[in-house]
Amino acid sequence: MKTKMTELKGCRRLLEIEIPQEEVESKFAEVYKEIRKVAKVPGFRPGKAPEDIIEKHYKSEAEEEVLKSLISSSYDGAVRELKISPIELPQIVDIKLERGKPFIYKAEVDTRPDIKIKKYKGLKVNKNKLNIGNAEIEKALSELLELNAKFVSAETRNIADGVYTVCDLKCFADGKEIFKKDALWLSVNENMGIKDLHKGMLGMKKDEEKGIVARLPENYPDNTLANKDVMYKVKIRDVKEKKLPALDDNFAKDLGKNDLAELKDAVKKDLSKRSEISIKEDMKKQIIDQLIENSSFEAPESVVNKQLESMVSDTKDRMLYQGIKKGDIESNVSKIEERLRPQAAREVKALFLLNEIAKTENVQVEPAEVDKAIEIIANQVKKDKKKLLEEYEEKDLLQNIIEQIREEKVMEFLLKEAEITEK
Repeated sequence: MKTKMTELKGCRRLLEIEIPQEEVESKFAEVYKEIRKVAKVPGFRPGKAPEDIIEKHYKSEAEEEVLKSLISSSYDGAVRELKISPIELPQIVDIKLERGKPFIYKAEVDTRPDIKIKKYKGLKVNKNKLNIGNAEIEKALSELLELNAKFVSAETRNIADGVYTVCDLKCFADGKEIFKKDALWLSVNENMGIKDLHKGMLGMKKDEEKGIVARLPENYPDNTLANKDVMYKVKIRDVKEKKLPALDDNFAKDLGKNDLAELKDAVKKDLSKRSEISIKEDMKKQIIDQLIENSSFEAPESVVNKQLESMVSDTKDRMLYQGIKKGDIESNVSKIEERLRPQAAREVKALFLLNEIAKTENVQVEPAEVDKAIEIIANQVKKDKKKLLEEYEEKDLLQNIIEQIREEKVMEFLLKEAEITEK
């Protein structure tokens, strides 16, 4: 077998593999022998049809089996011979299979990058101070009041800034309906995003219908409609005012606390916990930034594309939830991909760097750690731990949990080794 490797962009490699004619013919003979045992050819008993008749009737099946077998065995051999570490299945191209000739084909594949990190111990990291004061507590309490607000119908009131409306809303561009939502809740204020719609709705009453010409903003998700005039048709179903509860012991009791003082204490503890998480995430980001700066390698394109695909899917789901039409989202997929690709590449680089450090420092994941992680997830999703574990094993997701634990352990190691300065 002859092999040749060409380095393409980044981690991409092109393998050219040539299998001798003798080996090709031997494989054809082996395949036709197996076919002959079970072949059903009119006028012949199974296993008794002549070879030329078998070849005539089963040529395509034989070629398919020969291709599969030769590529499988030769590709694995070429990988060992060339001493490369593929991280994906190969893309087979330029297949040339002819009887009486050597079998030649090419395979494109991404290989594991050669990672050299100049420094990962003693990284300089700034740590923000935990600072939860009265202002932060009061803000959190205000948010709790907002979350527990009641909306009361104000049937005789005209729409003004600060009120809420339940309305049927349609939007037309060049006479074509591009958006429709019935019983839509809107908070009427200057931050609605479409200024002309906001101005046009001021003063409307319950059961009133109105057409409003509005110019869509320049950053509208569908670039074909950005900065374009459209027609909104609005029907007001109801006008509502928001009533906040009083901040007192009764409110605290409604939230399961004995009194307001206990509620404030619980809010402070929750803010402290969230702030600690935020501080740690910022420190982790500094670590990753320095690891990337202290290394030089390209993230494998296939892995980046896979990560990008996941991120784009999540973004599309959020846009659908926000009421943006599927067609408008799909027309902007290329822009979404362009915006998210650098982040996807960064996340893939971080993954490879942490895995490299895990290998160097022999970071292992213990079964007890996996068991604990599964238990935490089971409690969060309210499932039986044993059933959840079986589900993860069936869907081949357990390795993801192990990798997440390993990455977290590596990050804890790096933070422990870092030079941390409190700001």
